[in-house]
Formats: sequence, C-alpha cells, structure tokens
Amino acid sequence: MILIIDFFLKFNYFKNLAMFLVKLRQPIAQILIQKNTFSRF
Repeated sequence: MILIIDFFLKFNYFKNLAMFLVKLRQPIAQILIQKNTFSRF
C-alpha cells in the first residue's frame, strides 16, 4: 500500500515538473531566438 502511494506521489511530482518545464520552455525558446537573431547582425 505504501509503495502505491509513493508511486503516485512520484508520478504527480514528475507530472508537475513536466508541466513546469513546458511553461518554462516557451520564454527560453523566445530568448534563444532573439539571441540568435542579434548574433547574426
């Protein structure tokens, strides 16, 4: 029983981490694109 609860807690943690990374990825991608366009000029 404890193993199942532990599994769900870990799964929820990784799910939240994945959502967090997806939210972070968009601004980071925009910053990288801006840096690349500036470095070309």
